[in-house]
Amino acid sequence: GVDDTWADMVSSLSLEMEGDEVDSISAYADAVDDLTGDLHFTNLDLLIDEGDTVNFKVVAKIRAIAAEAGDDTFEQGDTFVVSFPTADLEDADTDVEDANGDAVGAADLTGSAIGEIQTFFSSGVIVDMGTVTYETVTDGADTTQVTYNIPLTVTAFGDTRYLGLSADKEAAVASISASQAFSYAFQDTAAPSTDLMAGTSSSTFTCSADIEATTAYRLDEGDAVTCTLQVILTVPENLATSMRVHVEGVQTYLAAALADGVDELIQSLTPVEDFQTGYKFITS
Repeated sequence: GVDDTWADMVSSLSLEMEGDEVDSISAYADAVDDLTGDLHFTNLDLLIDEGDTVNFKVVAKIRAIAAEAGDDTFEQGDTFVVSFPTADLEDADTDVEDANGDAVGAADLTGSAIGEIQTFFSSGVIVDMGTVTYETVTDGADTTQVTYNIPLTVTAFGDTRYLGLSADKEAAVASISASQAFSYAFQDTAAPSTDLMAGTSSSTFTCSADIEATTAYRLDEGDAVTCTLQVILTVPENLATSMRVHVEGVQTYLAAALADGVDELIQSLTPVEDFQTGYKFITS
């Protein structure tokens, strides 16, 4: 996260086995190392019969987000994740014994559990991307233009929020300008995780919400607003290749004025694969 220590975010953690708590930790300040920390659940004395599979879960109790941002506070957009990588399984602090009470060696321990990153906001928007449709323009055997019609459902939570009237191609989510609602980039099959900015394209953005003060769509808390981002690609950065659109992030405000740096919130859209269109071939 962007917080100095994750202990500012979490008041306690517990370990559950098949829904029952088997240990908990609340005094872990000594285990905290800025952005990361090692947690030790101890004296578990759990018996797992041969052939059985059991499910464990780590539960974190999250503190309230601070009213004002600061270096040592839990802020909007902070992230938290718990993982048990293979290195920890093989660590000397991980104690596993067999039926005879003998220690199981690292060579006989395999596997890992990698958690999903959780991002926290008390106010913001939830975005869902629907089924994309495509239009192409051809000149003989060549595809000279591809249009990506991208449906987006935007739901505000925590407050009424305001969304810009347009979208733009940006190298990074943080580069989005004040008036833009969404940022996007192109990706090709050669380097599908690289956002491409060159080439020639245009976009339009419309929503079913009311426009307030001629500057922004109004998103009332709890209302699901249907929007469409239409991106037209005429000249790709790499010629004769298959290209897709990556919708990177969304920007909303607490006021319709959309003043840069004033009550703005930029949210990256994750999981990334949920905000990528299909590939379409374009010649030039």
